[in-house]
Amino acid sequence: MEEMSVLEDPLGADEGIQVGEVDAHLQGRPVLLVKMPMFLLDFFRSQAQRGAPLGTLRMPEDDLVDELSEDDGGSASAADGHGVKERTTGKGQTAIIELPRGEETKNIPQQYDLRGTPGLPSLQIFSNDPEDDTGKVVAEGFVSHQYLAKAPQDDKYNQLKRMKIENSLRAHRTTGFMNDADLRETQAAIYRPQAMRETAEQREERKNKTLRRVIEMPEAEWREKVMNKLFEIFAKRPYWKFKEIMQELPDEPRQKTKTLVNELCIYHKKGPFYEHHELKDEFKTAQQRQRKEEELAEREAERQQKLLERQELQSRFERRSNTG
Repeated sequence: MEEMSVLEDPLGADEGIQVGEVDAHLQGRPVLLVKMPMFLLDFFRSQAQRGAPLGTLRMPEDDLVDELSEDDGGSASAADGHGVKERTTGKGQTAIIELPRGEETKNIPQQYDLRGTPGLPSLQIFSNDPEDDTGKVVAEGFVSHQYLAKAPQDDKYNQLKRMKIENSLRAHRTTGFMNDADLRETQAAIYRPQAMRETAEQREERKNKTLRRVIEMPEAEWREKVMNKLFEIFAKRPYWKFKEIMQELPDEPRQKTKTLVNELCIYHKKGPFYEHHELKDEFKTAQQRQRKEEELAEREAERQQKLLERQELQSRFERRSNTG
């Protein structure tokens, strides 16, 4: 499931750090921004994880409520079945969210009124995939309307509020008193020397962990051994963080390994592989260099494609402005 974030005043190009590309082909799409209760948000998340339908959004046929005059009376109606049959002007009920009936919704309200908030929003919706390590961000659209999901004051809603209050008042930690026998046993375990609390196997294991002998070897021999291990690591994938490298080499000294990694690798300080190490070209195999060239060619083709799409969108906008 993609994570969503709302940016109101994004940083300029000079103030931010470029870590990826922004896919802007959907930035002109209108999006509804809805503020809802936490239990409704938890329901939507559980449904999305299971791939089940979230519910039904019923919008009026003409959702631009502000175009109606305040002197027209109290209500307006939609003739066909595309929207809500009756609605009020001003900031009244403009839309309805209906949840599917089933076991998941038997304890929560199944219908919510969407109340429009005043003012024209100036927000843009962005999303990114946490599993994507390229840093790509997608502009999902602009916020055309802001709504507040209002749950009906029925028995289900009152029960949810009552459970929330009871959980907040419930003690999460309790204090008890030990009897004399348990107290003496606990005190004896605390003040007893460590050698008396562990077996011979546990003592030997502790010594091996804390007093591990470091077998010194010649610098050249150690360097050759670690270099071969590093080449095997980078054969798995081309980009690694240093902490990931140390996880592959847990028995090697950290500082010496870091010095060797800096000699063999390039450290990316920006771009899609920010804070990652990559082998220098002179240490790569022919297959690794060919893979790098293909990757660069693919990125360049994607960049040219996006540049052409951006130019086409700009030309369409200019033609529309000239005809207008």
